[in-house]
Amino acid sequence: MNFCLANKEDALAIARIHTDEIKEGFLSQLGTPFLSKFYEAIIKDPNSFCIILEENNKVTGFISGTTHIKKFYAYFLKNYWFVAIILLLPKIFNLSVIKKIIEDLFYTKKTADLPEAELLTIALKKELQSKGLGSKLVDELIREFKSRKVQTFKVLVGKKDALSRFYQKNNFQLLKEINLHSTAPSLIFIHTIR
Repeated sequence: MNFCLANKEDALAIARIHTDEIKEGFLSQLGTPFLSKFYEAIIKDPNSFCIILEENNKVTGFISGTTHIKKFYAYFLKNYWFVAIILLLPKIFNLSVIKKIIEDLFYTKKTADLPEAELLTIALKKELQSKGLGSKLVDELIREFKSRKVQTFKVLVGKKDALSRFYQKNNFQLLKEINLHSTAPSLIFIHTIR
């Protein structure tokens, strides 16, 4: 098994793992083609990164982060707005989807007092879960953040999500609860790099 920074060619495999393994959450509803472009943007944005776990030259897990969430959203909107609209066209007439997109884009206003750096996503193929590899991905993310001079970062997770226990086990501190999407509360965890 090997951990390394993802490149553009890994975006589709990352998107497929996201779609297959993350059933909750808004991004999963947007489909693999959109997620592929989303992860391509994370990989190409100089403020963001994605670390993959490879086994036999196949992506089997990943973790993504950004040093500045607002700059990432600005990069994504500037460089991917047209393709995002095309890929989301079938969903764009659904008012709840539009509302959630807007809520996601502006959630940074609710967290303005928090670090800009953020763990965006983590996922492993089902057969690799519960084997300590998620914690190793977090360690790799911390190493990358450290190399980018980040001292503290946040992660947003659904309140009912089992990941909240995972983050607590990995030395994240629960900071607060927010309502990102009006129907489902979310938790914000903070991690201070030592």
